[in-house]
Amino acid sequence: MVVPGRAALPAARPSRRGGSGSGTGATWRTTARFKVVFSHGFTGSRLDSLRASPEVAEELGVYMVGFDRAVYGESEPNPARSVESAALDMADLADALGLGDKFYVVGFSLGCHPVWGALRYIPDRIAGAAMLAPSCLPLPTSTVVANTTYLPNKRDAEIRRTLTADGTLRKKREMATQQGIQESYYRDMAVMFGKWEFDPMALPEPAKGCPVHLWQGDEDGLVPVALQRHVAGSLGWVNYHELPGTGHFLSAVPGLGDTVLRTLFG
Repeated sequence: MVVPGRAALPAARPSRRGGSGSGTGATWRTTARFKVVFSHGFTGSRLDSLRASPEVAEELGVYMVGFDRAVYGESEPNPARSVESAALDMADLADALGLGDKFYVVGFSLGCHPVWGALRYIPDRIAGAAMLAPSCLPLPTSTVVANTTYLPNKRDAEIRRTLTADGTLRKKREMATQQGIQESYYRDMAVMFGKWEFDPMALPEPAKGCPVHLWQGDEDGLVPVALQRHVAGSLGWVNYHELPGTGHFLSAVPGLGDTVLRTLFG
């Protein structure tokens, strides 16, 4: 279940958001055991999620909120956007919703740069982090935007065919690019693939009790598995989970959303 709403961020930049979990409203936000801010990927929106089952969310006591990242959907533009501002947006959203001093962050694909930013700029606010197929290298821009990138994984290819045929991809694009493709897609790529203020491979290990997990399919046609193997080999504190025979669209992997939550909170 997704409950829409708006949250005012600093500098009068409201962000459209949607919350989900085993309960709704302000009471559940404050009483849930685990509060999670979800950062959607490229071409995504606040409606994207881990697709964890309501039963598991209720069992664990999870409240998860997704939001339109800067310039996506109905969020206001931020001309000074950066990896740091993306992380601070999540902290501001958590504060606006009263999620407490610490919260969990989960990101998918290009939407993982706010998670990296959170580990760098607001580590004292992060209770744990999960990244799914995080991208740190430039993507083939034209084919990604056009949804024509070659996808070696059969499930990925079939998902794209289905979502193209039924109009879902067109609707997602329309929702994400309400402010124009230049403002949403290309500015997002400029932040992700521009010069970062820090080297993720030089990040110190988070404080004890702050787990960091990374999931990656070994047949991902957008984010190479070799990249994540390098990350895991360089940062010993990253718990790496490689998924054999799996592509990029990890939210479609049966049961993975539940596994991510159970692992992150285990």
